[in-house]
Amino acid sequence: EYLVDVFYYGKPIPGSPYRVQAFDWSRITIRNLRNQGMVNRVIEFDIDASHAGSGNLEIMVNDGTIPCSVQNRGNRQFHASFMPKEAVPHYIQMRFNGRDVPGSPWNVDIKSAAHVTASGQGLQVISAKRLATFEVRTGSFDGNVTCNITSPKGRSVPNRVINQHDGSYRIEYTPMEVGTYIIDVKFEEMPIPGSPYHVKSYDTGSIAISPIPNGMVGKPSEFTIDVTRAGEGQLEIMVNRGAVPNSVRMLSKGVFLVSFVPREARTHQVEVKFNGEALPNTPISVPILDTSRVTVQGDGLRQVAVNRQSFFRVQTSAAGEAELTARVTSPTNRLIPTRISGAPHSGFDVEFTPNEVGTHQVEIEYGGVPIPNSPFLTKVYDVSKVMVHGIKDSVVGKATTFVVDVNEAGEGNMEISITGTSGQNIQNHVRQVGQGRFEVNYTPVENGHHRANVTFNREHVPGSPFQFNVTDASKLNATGDGLGLVPCNKP
Repeated sequence: EYLVDVFYYGKPIPGSPYRVQAFDWSRITIRNLRNQGMVNRVIEFDIDASHAGSGNLEIMVNDGTIPCSVQNRGNRQFHASFMPKEAVPHYIQMRFNGRDVPGSPWNVDIKSAAHVTASGQGLQVISAKRLATFEVRTGSFDGNVTCNITSPKGRSVPNRVINQHDGSYRIEYTPMEVGTYIIDVKFEEMPIPGSPYHVKSYDTGSIAISPIPNGMVGKPSEFTIDVTRAGEGQLEIMVNRGAVPNSVRMLSKGVFLVSFVPREARTHQVEVKFNGEALPNTPISVPILDTSRVTVQGDGLRQVAVNRQSFFRVQTSAAGEAELTARVTSPTNRLIPTRISGAPHSGFDVEFTPNEVGTHQVEIEYGGVPIPNSPFLTKVYDVSKVMVHGIKDSVVGKATTFVVDVNEAGEGNMEISITGTSGQNIQNHVRQVGQGRFEVNYTPVENGHHRANVTFNREHVPGSPFQFNVTDASKLNATGDGLGLVPCNKP
């Protein structure tokens, strides 16, 4: 403050001395003013006018359209504040005694959470037990981004907020439960647009698919899918990349029956996706068979000898790829071991050795499905059990018989041939004389050595061929004293 004396002819004029206040607006300083702010957040700053002298301090925000409060803290120290209501630049004008303070106007960039966006898979449908991420973009405005995630059971879910220093933040979390997660994202403690987000979590590992059996050409192949524990989502099923149509029918809430009809004998691929994610252990390979094209041949399916290795061949090259099984059951209901070798593209050989006489049942399945005409009935015989009785020397022209007993030998075809010395076959007749017993009748026509061939299922029975002699009585001469007059009681 200065005193100014004014004299007129050596005398002070009225009012003299005058008091004059000197000021220097350039010595006003501003502190703690940030160049950024948020809508509805108070902007505060301090003013130091202690070295500027006396005067009138004027503060206007956006030409006075925004109220500004100034608090005098004494000793020409002031605290100013205002509340921005819009996300537009705010200009702070300051005058001291009508003079613009150096630096005025100051620009404060006002933003709001409305400018902040969030996007990414972690805010959509997410897979449980896998890392989920999304990005929060704040643009050129720096600020504090926070995230709070609540699980379906109300638990707080740990998360990481990573500043990528390009105007965006990456948020990572791992959902461990199926259900709805609540994700609250804030920018400078203000919810961003869309927050809180409600995010659905699903778990493909909780989906149960029933075993899919080998399919048959032209017949429906069916299986079930249970998604009751998997959460919400879209189920997608394709067979052979969609080339084979399928139908889905709901059996109960979350349980579906899937059906498709294969048209060719080759392995089909079943793909199952949930919310676009393939289920574990898919695609599933389903062998498709056409058992009508399986053929079988070999004596092992007709008539075989006991205790002798038998076999038959199964041709599967046109029937698709699957496992072949063969089950041989004896008349006493015992399983006979089998040995199977080969492959679907080349066919299979099946070997077994029966040890009982009688009808054996042979069941053949391909891919768990019986092949045409299965089960087969195989007759097992034992030629050693054929008994021949009564073959002995004979006389030309005399009807002769012997007996063949096949009771213990099983089913089969018996053949008998009798040849004389000349090799000529001698006609014989066979008639059944009891259960499994046959009488053979023949009449020799020449003398000499004879053979009787007895076969059972083309195999000689024990002792065959049988040897015997035939005598021609008409060619015999008798001489001697014993044929004349002889005394009694003397040799």
